[in-house]
Amino acid sequence: DNSLCQRTSINDNNDYRCWTSNQCQKVCPEKCKLACTDKGECCHSQCLGSCTEPYNDKACSACLHYNHE
Repeated sequence: DNSLCQRTSINDNNDYRCWTSNQCQKVCPEKCKLACTDKGECCHSQCLGSCTEPYNDKACSACLHYNHE
């Protein structure tokens, strides 16, 4: 058990919550809605999941209304 990620139980499945080998899922504060930084600061409202700077629309890991074609 040397995963970087936290182990939580969802639907009776107790497991590590990882996206990749070095990037974990996280639970953001309720006030942040869709995304927060690793420190729990709210991201811009158009960010999904995470961002590198709070409230900056250019710092999103993924964007809510962006579709790459």
